[in-house]
Amino acid sequence: MRHFLSNKVEVLRGIGEVADAESKNLSLERAGIVESVLGMKWLPGDDVFTYSFVMRDDLKRILEEDHVPTKPEVVKVVMTLFDPLGLIAFFLVHGKILIQDIWARGIGWDDAIPNDLYERWRTWTNLFPELDLLRIPRCYFRSALPENVNNLQIHIFCDASEVAFSCAANFRVKLDGEIQVAFIGSKTKVAPLKTISIPRLELNAAVLGTRFLETLQSYHSLPVSRRFLWSDSSTVLSWICSEHRRYNKFIAVRVGEILSSTNQIEWRWIPTKLNIADQATKWNSGPRLSTENPWFRGPNFLYEEEGSWPIQRLVAPTTEELRSDAIILCHHTPRLDIPIDVSRFNSWTRIQRTVAFVLRYVDNCRRRKRHESLQLGVLTQDELKRAEELLWKVAQKEVFAEELSILAKSQGPPEKRHCTVSRSSSIYKTWPFMDDRGILRMRGRIGMAPYIPKEAKFPAILPRNHPITFLIIDWYHRRFNHANRETVVNEIRQRFEIPKLR
Repeated sequence: MRHFLSNKVEVLRGIGEVADAESKNLSLERAGIVESVLGMKWLPGDDVFTYSFVMRDDLKRILEEDHVPTKPEVVKVVMTLFDPLGLIAFFLVHGKILIQDIWARGIGWDDAIPNDLYERWRTWTNLFPELDLLRIPRCYFRSALPENVNNLQIHIFCDASEVAFSCAANFRVKLDGEIQVAFIGSKTKVAPLKTISIPRLELNAAVLGTRFLETLQSYHSLPVSRRFLWSDSSTVLSWICSEHRRYNKFIAVRVGEILSSTNQIEWRWIPTKLNIADQATKWNSGPRLSTENPWFRGPNFLYEEEGSWPIQRLVAPTTEELRSDAIILCHHTPRLDIPIDVSRFNSWTRIQRTVAFVLRYVDNCRRRKRHESLQLGVLTQDELKRAEELLWKVAQKEVFAEELSILAKSQGPPEKRHCTVSRSSSIYKTWPFMDDRGILRMRGRIGMAPYIPKEAKFPAILPRNHPITFLIIDWYHRRFNHANRETVVNEIRQRFEIPKLR
């Protein structure tokens, strides 16, 4: 094996290599000793990585200012630079976004890209000269890392937007009283063409960060003491910190994968302005290709003590992501003015008179308070009518509570209000309305007849399988001396509408 490269001349001399700089020149049109490593350039003398766009003549022609590229030419230039460590992924991802937009427009293979896309293309390619000046140190830290270091931390930053999602990683260590932060690498992905909500894209970014964390730990032998994963999405953090099985499959599967490799306490909230991964998901004023960029040197708060770091802030997760079988159902129980145990009665007359006496007793208590004369003696027709209507409303409230709640909010005269109950309601076809006494009634064409009693025009709706309905039907059956079925049905329909009465 020959032709070794090293950033130390002593090493080359020790293994018998020629230290002549000219022997390692790859005939690139750049000054200096340069070696290519998977598309990146390594300057052994300075021990830094750099990138170069000194390329073939056909690629130079594509980058000329007066040339409007076609779809394959854009792809050729974007894919020319291979960035395996993701050191400049925050810059390259915007070229990939441009490729996706070109394909989404349906532009022909040999057609020039439209003007708006060409302007974005020129804005992106004009940054190539700045990329040539970028120098990224190959070593993580300025001094050798002690073997017994016990405070090495790894920080993963996650972010997403409508066009892309990304994650970036940093090492943080305190050596000799000085805090050092090193950029490790990043991962980026273009968002799918199918529209996905921002919280879901943020969750995909969190999954990408979790996978990147596993990869970094498997490839490094450095003893990581603490791990931190940062996201500016409070919704995603709430999903991670809650019972993820309650959510639909999309959320539950991804949160489950995150929790299989990380712990809830390792996830923290960070403001968007401090999230370095935000540079890969939004163009803003354009990528800043400088080593002073927080993308390379890490956010400023990492150089401070942990007490000065952003404080975690959580909000309740969005309820639309809950599984249909995990939604908490609220059971609506209508409040009755007088609780009635219908099961204690087997006669309509008896329950009607009992309720009438109870109502009289309540009224007399109020009269005594106002020093008015009490009502005594035989029950009047009005008292029996009042008790009867109360029993109707008891049956209706127990079965048609939702319909009554909707109709109570309707406006206009009761018999002219439009039917607003749900189509799934069992009484939807009866065109129901609520009269001025709070009783649910049915409308029909007979309502226009002038000489028919109001109860026949608008019969009260009673639930089919309710004990009060059974008592009313039994009373009619006995009143007409056990007559045939049609006689009882005809008499009941003069006042009531009961589904499937026969």
